[in-house]
Formats: sequence, C-alpha cells, structure tokens
Amino acid sequence: MIVAGTQEIHFPIERTWNFLVDPHLFGKFIPNISSIEKLREDEYLVSGNLNISGFSSMLSGNLHIYKKNEPKSFTVDISQEGKWGVLSACIDFRLTESSPNNTLANYNVQLKLPLLVKSMIGNKIKELIHQNAIAFFQLLNDQKPD
Repeated sequence: MIVAGTQEIHFPIERTWNFLVDPHLFGKFIPNISSIEKLREDEYLVSGNLNISGFSSMLSGNLHIYKKNEPKSFTVDISQEGKWGVLSACIDFRLTESSPNNTLANYNVQLKLPLLVKSMIGNKIKELIHQNAIAFFQLLNDQKPD
C-alpha cells in the first residue's frame, strides 16, 4: 500500500530538515505515539496505540533514519509489532527549497500490513496516513521561528 503527497512548509530547508530528522520533535505531532527512546544514533524504540474503526492494538517496535542526504532527503523505516502481527512502513522524504523561507516536502509511504489488518481496515489506514500527514505539516507550519 502506497500513500504519497507534497506539502509546503513555511520554513527554510535547513530548519525543516532539522525538525524532520529529530524523532523527539516530529514524534510530538504523530498521533498515538506514547514514547520514543533512543537506542543508538538514528535508531529508536517507539511505542503507541493504534485504534481505527474498532481495531485496536498496542504497538512497539523500531524506527530507523537512514539514507540521509542533508538537507535534501532521508528515509525512515518503522516496524512495529502488535497482537495482529507486524506493521511496517518505509517513508522517503524529499525536500526542495521553493524559496529562501519555504520548503516543499514530498513523502512516499510504503506500508506493509498483516493480511487480516489490510482486509479489515486497509483503506481506513491509508486515509488516516493522508489525514495525519496534512495535520502534521500544518502543525509544523504553526511552529514559531527559533
């Protein structure tokens, strides 16, 4: 399952980069994440609760940031396990300076779900990812400058 989009961020590309590669900062904007613990450089333990259309599961797993090409691109792998199996996502971010104070953020999410989860709520998860991405980037745009 793939979800892709582009959002305008009203910050210079360097500030956008610094925000997006810091899980403790962007983790504050992602619903249902309850904790992020650093394991080593660019690797984190992440836990939270997924609750969609009556489907609920506590999830725990790893987040890894790699393929960093500052300030233009990076990839995040998230793999979490819950009672329904392993859910994983690979998110490619591409940042482009659209003006000195604005950045275009392109994201491409490749999501892998257990078959039962995909058949029950796959479309809802895809919709949720899209809605959360829009809300996430709006919250980022609402941040006050340093």
